[in-house]
Amino acid sequence: MFWGCFTFEGTGRLIPVKGMVNSIKYKEILTKYLLPTVRFTFCEGGAILQQDLVPCHTSKMMQKIFREQVKCFTVAWKSPRPPSDRKLVSNHKKRLQRHDCTNKSKLIEGIIQIWYHDEQLQNLCSNLVDSMSTRVAMLINAKGHINTLNC
Repeated sequence: MFWGCFTFEGTGRLIPVKGMVNSIKYKEILTKYLLPTVRFTFCEGGAILQQDLVPCHTSKMMQKIFREQVKCFTVAWKSPRPPSDRKLVSNHKKRLQRHDCTNKSKLIEGIIQIWYHDEQLQNLCSNLVDSMSTRVAMLINAKGHINTLNC
């Protein structure tokens, strides 16, 4: 399994994750990989972290971390998985079908190659971020849960 993020500029870090992601693993991913990326890319604020309502995102531990420690972006929760995530994953899987994935190492190589070097995937990231304001408005209208964390 992999954890990844993306911005208007394209894909961000792609992190291999062993086993299921629980709150402890998610906290580690957040602090080691996501926060440095957000602070570097959005040094003046304005970032939105959109995530779904899986337990590792919404646990009491993560709620406390978002409330007390993460002060540089807006956190939006939506169920089920945000459409942007589904579209990105679906696109990545389609592109992966063009690669030799006959063993685990070739599969991982293909995943990494597409994630970091596929121009169409990078363009998709830009398009998904461009349409974010519309999706956030839909989330608000659907009475989804939004927490704003100030920089």
